[in-house]
Parts: sequence; C-alpha cells; structure tokens
Amino acid sequence: MRIYLYILAGITSALIGWNIGQVAITNLGLSRLIPEEIVLFPCIAISLAVGMVINEIFISNPTRLKLNLRIAKIPILIAVGLGIIIGLISGVI
Repeated sequence: MRIYLYILAGITSALIGWNIGQVAITNLGLSRLIPEEIVLFPCIAISLAVGMVINEIFISNPTRLKLNLRIAKIPILIAVGLGIIIGLISGVI
C-alpha cells in the first residue's frame, strides 16, 4: 500500500510542478527573458522535493496531522532550497 502512495505523490507533484512552470512561462512571459528549461526544471524539482518530504512525514505518522504540519516546516524549507539549486543546475546544463 505504501508504494502506491509514493507513486501517487510523485505523479501528482510532478504534474503540479509542470503546471506551475507552464503558468510561469506563458502567463508571466518569462520565456522571452530566459530559456524555458531554466524556469520549468526548478518548478518541477521544487514540487517533487516538497511532495516527497510531505509524503514521508505523513506516512510516518498519519494520525497526528497538526503535529506533522508543525514538524514539516524546516524540512519543507530545506526541500525548497535543494529543489531550487538542483533545478537551476539541471536547467543550465
């Protein structure tokens, strides 16, 4: 059962990251300023990293939602930072 939750979280967070990246490219007009990969890859990487962290926190203790949200602040910030760095590196390369 756990593997299905991981797969579902990965697919969902990748799609959310893709949609956020497409909104940034099309509606905000960032494609004229910088290449599309530099915008799209960090959005997907951030979304995947945050999705993995939240999934792991809530699977490890599914009955205490308020406690999980308090615990999740620092790991989510770390995941966002790493997602930005890794996404920018992969977008530039």
